[in-house]
Amino acid sequence: MPRTRRKVYLAGPISNCNEWQKCAWREQLIDRWSREFELIDPTPLVQASAGPLEVVLSDLRAIQGSDAV
Repeated sequence: MPRTRRKVYLAGPISNCNEWQKCAWREQLIDRWSREFELIDPTPLVQASAGPLEVVLSDLRAIQGSDAV
């Protein structure tokens, strides 16, 4: 049976921060570990949302569906 990849939510700064604090470190982790883990980057969810409530709800769903944060 093939081993399933664990889901990891990449929690960290999204607003009131610079581009590295928001995206670059996540991209580095995804580049390095995406073969071994399913890494969930919340930044596209935030950028596509219509408001704060949508952000919170999408984050909660993503976190609840993850194996680690």
